[in-house]
Amino acid sequence: MLKIEQREFVLSEVLSSVCNLMNGQAKDKKIELQYTIDSQVPLKVISDSSRLRQVLINLVGNAIKFTPQGKVSVEVSGSPLSDNDQQYVLKFAVTDTGIGIQSDRISNLFQAFTQADTSISRKYGGTGLGLAISRRLIELMDGRIWVESFGEVGGNPPLGWESDLVTQGTTFYFVIKTTLSQG
Repeated sequence: MLKIEQREFVLSEVLSSVCNLMNGQAKDKKIELQYTIDSQVPLKVISDSSRLRQVLINLVGNAIKFTPQGKVSVEVSGSPLSDNDQQYVLKFAVTDTGIGIQSDRISNLFQAFTQADTSISRKYGGTGLGLAISRRLIELMDGRIWVESFGEVGGNPPLGWESDLVTQGTTFYFVIKTTLSQG
């Protein structure tokens, strides 16, 4: 049984640590790795920074793995939850310029032991558990995850979400609910 810890943390420190950890892999492939946080996002929030870091490491790692050249970026935006001024929804977008996900595979991507293609798992490795675990962690943080690739969408986008019409690579999106820090 996974338990989510509610502790205050600095969001930029989590993103910086993930990018620093993954930067060696990105540099080995000559991939640019970057992150941006919208200026409206609070500096500190209360949530589970360890679980958030785990999700980001998985998504950034996959993005690097499936990107032969180009870049991987993490963008963070957010908004207050309209019915509660202490709650804040963070939205993450992990985007790559990689090989993308075919439309016939995208709907099952978040199921355990499912990979986009068996030939892909032979070439790139992996068990197909990372996205299922990430989905579960995000759900425990009262969030949802979805993916867009070649104009196709898989997962669980929120009502009112509009596609960016990604035609190259893949973008994994997820949202989590956090509490605003009082400090």
